Amino acid sequence: MPKNSGTYNQLDTKSVRNDVTKTVTYLKNKLPSLVSHPLNVIFLGEEHRNQVDVGVVQHVLSHPPVLHEGETRVIFERGLEYPIANGMDEREERMDPSLTHKARSKLIADMIQDAFDEHDKNLVYVACGMNHAVEIFDALNKTMLTNFGFIVKPSSTD
Repeated sequence: MPKNSGTYNQLDTKSVRNDVTKTVTYLKNKLPSLVSHPLNVIFLGEEHRNQVDVGVVQHVLSHPPVLHEGETRVIFERGLEYPIANGMDEREERMDPSLTHKARSKLIADMIQDAFDEHDKNLVYVACGMNHAVEIFDALNKTMLTNFGFIVKPSSTD
């Protein structure tokens, strides 16, 4: 079956990336118009100990700029935990520490695809280290049969 049905869109956050409030405002203004595919992933790239990234992810997940009630899932990279808004569910899976970086990315991609295919979600937020974004997209793009959007908010250090 034909694959390569994804659209990768990395947001240009350079002018707002050092300020939580400015980044959140940017995302609230930008994301609603970009969530336009039948299935969408909003990748919240972060440097795990960076206070701007942590603040942005906390705010976005507790007050999402786009929410399809009952059809939205949050997936956390290992060890991350943030409060989420009502109308969303979450999934985190323990990962074998011996997994390679690429294998962890593939596991997260599988979790996204499972949300779409098995749980009727059409929007997935992913809170994850920025260095996984391209690998997760590539893994999804090899397997997804439905047109999907992959929107990336880079970490404040990228």
